[in-house]
Amino acid sequence: AARIEAAGGRAVAIAGDVASWASAQAIVDRCGEAFGGIDGIVNNAGIVAFRTILEETEESARRLVDVNVLGTIYPTAHAARAMVAAGVRGTIVNVSSGNQCGHTELVTYGSTKGAVSTLTYGWARELEEHGIRVNAISPNAHTGQIDQAIAHWGHAEHAVMPEPAHNATIVVYLLSDLSSHLNGQIVRCQHAGIHVMGHPVAVHPLAPMTEWSVGEVARAFT
Repeated sequence: AARIEAAGGRAVAIAGDVASWASAQAIVDRCGEAFGGIDGIVNNAGIVAFRTILEETEESARRLVDVNVLGTIYPTAHAARAMVAAGVRGTIVNVSSGNQCGHTELVTYGSTKGAVSTLTYGWARELEEHGIRVNAISPNAHTGQIDQAIAHWGHAEHAVMPEPAHNATIVVYLLSDLSSHLNGQIVRCQHAGIHVMGHPVAVHPLAPMTEWSVGEVARAFT
């Protein structure tokens, strides 16, 4: 907040747990008090854990879901309601991950980010009629989480990564009117450019079933 103000902007800080319904409400309320309302939110709170399913613990799994999934749902619920009540054409930016595709030792983490992607697709449809857009970034940069990966594996997943500021540029774009034509999209940041991630769809062609038996299913796959 101090750096933003030093650069000529306005900012306030509030400490709270995004995995708490009441705390998420307090964060959104503080924004409204300080700036007269809310027209955008970035759900960037997230944690990571490196475990295979054979090493998973209840505490670790629950904390990942609490912060990464509920910590996206709770602030968005309060922010979206405030925007709709005020008649604001707002913007919600979520943070997914390339790990939603499934990577060893990051499956539980990746599943929470897959959930964030699904929230992005669904909310985009639900809130479109209210003039609220919902997109996400799949970030990529050498941050604290990458330091955790290096400490765990001895190396980073990618040899060349974008700068953290490159990801911030995408987030600001998604918050701005320049992206008014985008809704329900996940933008992946790579060192050489950006991708739009594909939505999950049924793969064609359809394999017709003449009868519903295990053997016929096996034939269809063949």
